[in-house]
Amino acid sequence: MTTYSVTIERSISSNTDPAVQPESVSLKMTVTGVAGFADFGIFVYAQDPVTRVERYSHVAGPADLQDYNYEVIGEQDYVRKAALEKAYETADLASAAILEIQSAIEDLCLNMQAMSVYGPTTIVTITSN
Repeated sequence: MTTYSVTIERSISSNTDPAVQPESVSLKMTVTGVAGFADFGIFVYAQDPVTRVERYSHVAGPADLQDYNYEVIGEQDYVRKAALEKAYETADLASAAILEIQSAIEDLCLNMQAMSVYGPTTIVTITSN
């Protein structure tokens, strides 16, 4: 059975880029270590099909880890990354987002742990004569 864990570095700071959102705070989270995962890409970004701008969407689920590329946009309009940066109006909203994101990361680790108990899928073909 594989053990899954994610180590995150996080910070909340005053937003210094007024073009993003004046008088806001910036939440930054970066994966600095993993156990059990193939890569650090647990944050899913959606890419706008017209502007090609990437925007944080959610913490990856087990299917996202399989379906979306790490760091490189492929056929789909989603990509997984090891870091997120998002602006919030207040530090309280950013702090609440940290708790929500940490909970989603814990859920991901628990789901991956539970799935590892079953091991790889085996296909059995049964025929009758």
